[in-house]
Amino acid sequence: NLVSATTHLQNALKCAKSDTKPIARRMLPRILTTAAVVAAEVGDRQRSHTYFDQCHRLEPYHGAAYAAEADCAWRIFRDVDAARRALRKGLITLNRSNDKAPKARYAPTLWHNWGTLEARRGDYVLARKLFQRGLFEISSSRSRADTPLLLHSLASLELRLGRFDDAANLFLKAASLTSHEKAAPCILGAARARLKAEAALSSSLPQSQDDEWPSNVVATIRLLLSLPTQNDHAFTSSCQNAHVLKLRTRLMSGGSWRELFAAAVLADPGDGRAWRLWASAENRKGTRILAGRVLEAAKRLARAPDPALASLIADFAQRPTQKREAFAVAALQSASGSRELEALVLRFVANQDKERLWDQVKRRKSAVSVHHNKKRAVSLLLARWADLELKYKNGSDSQSLDESFGVASRLASAAVSADSNCPEALFAVGKCLEANHKLDAADKAYAQALQVAPDLSRCALALAQLRSRRRDFDGARSILAAGLDASPTDAGAAAIWHHWAALEAQLGNLDGLATLHKRAQAAGDFFWRRSDFIDYATASANINPSSRQRGISLSSTTHDEDDDDTTAPSS
Repeated sequence: NLVSATTHLQNALKCAKSDTKPIARRMLPRILTTAAVVAAEVGDRQRSHTYFDQCHRLEPYHGAAYAAEADCAWRIFRDVDAARRALRKGLITLNRSNDKAPKARYAPTLWHNWGTLEARRGDYVLARKLFQRGLFEISSSRSRADTPLLLHSLASLELRLGRFDDAANLFLKAASLTSHEKAAPCILGAARARLKAEAALSSSLPQSQDDEWPSNVVATIRLLLSLPTQNDHAFTSSCQNAHVLKLRTRLMSGGSWRELFAAAVLADPGDGRAWRLWASAENRKGTRILAGRVLEAAKRLARAPDPALASLIADFAQRPTQKREAFAVAALQSASGSRELEALVLRFVANQDKERLWDQVKRRKSAVSVHHNKKRAVSLLLARWADLELKYKNGSDSQSLDESFGVASRLASAAVSADSNCPEALFAVGKCLEANHKLDAADKAYAQALQVAPDLSRCALALAQLRSRRRDFDGARSILAAGLDASPTDAGAAAIWHHWAALEAQLGNLDGLATLHKRAQAAGDFFWRRSDFIDYATASANINPSSRQRGISLSSTTHDEDDDDTTAPSS
């Protein structure tokens, strides 16, 4: 509720400015920064700029204000020059400050944000220079605690560009400088880099016949399953004892991707993303038995929430009832403690199954993520559950197509009820409406989801395809262009390139294809490194004038979530 937030912030500003106590003066820069962000969210750029200026004059070394100003300029107003100016001004100001000043510690985050901004725009050369400059600047004047953040950023960039060995070494170096509980993202990045390096050597992931893990990986799983999950304090203490640290050191020295995945979950057993990526890797290698073992351990140890992990567990289930149970248990685990959300989930559970599902929830680890948003987590899980029901509707093995569609529609509506601003929930509503041939309502639902999350490339593609079928080609082009502007290097952007090229080819618009090809060339190295982008480039380059008569159909592919970027450790 941005209107209410604005009112409260204005009252807080009045109180802080009139209060002469030191604590009020210390709080004022934070209040001004928050007020500037809220003003930007409601579209009042002038007021946002005024608040940021007041904050900079009051406390020049408040690094969070420069980061927030750059984020608003790029994320909300799409003004990359303004974002760069804010970051440059912040770095110049903070570098003039005393190294021991608390706010000077924010400089590494500004280097990270600037490099990430350029990487998202496709300028990887500049992004690498910024990360390296940041490492150089903090190497002599800042604490070692600041180094892992930029090492992780640089390693993620190298991983994205296919320099897997360099990426793995940087990730491991960052992990060695990080405390045990914060090293998991760095170790996970090294595991993914080693996995991709092995895949690159063999041109594709080979189907492995091995059905056993190395002995130290087996020892890790056994150790984790023996930990006391119901007592969070005892669980945390057990994860940090000397035996666990010694085992993690052995796993990291082994260096194989399996050992590094084991080391990552050993550093943070509650990280559902690490379990999911490990299970996905085992599945792609053809060792479904080992993937199943990973998921069984994840069910017990992973923190709530991780909707993607719940989706993977559902995919591994054999029967439809088991797939539904995977989502129901994950949603109940995420909603635990909120009667309203629990009741919302239990509406889709049969009475005879409720007690059994609650028993499964109780056997799982009770802790949740520090940044756990119950409403958003439940909304995401219900939206993915709705996708599952839509698959049954479209499949030939469903016993009751109408019933599956009705359940999918109710699940999507419940997802919106849990969190009305969840883009995945609005996207699920749109898919249900489109499946029911309510195209006008589906168009509105997709547009609303994109208004909340412009970088939701799957939704942009769905809306463009819907408008193309309705012969609204100009509307489809505008959605495709906006989708690429919002996330030009996202994995889902490949499908947008494909569909846009197919649309122009089918219409015989050679000028449009030429413009699209120029845009592809300007997208940076990332465009040409991805095989799906190269398929598009080859097809569009081969179009000749005769295609104006016969048209060309390029297959549009769907993509899973982009896992190229690993979550960075906290600075």
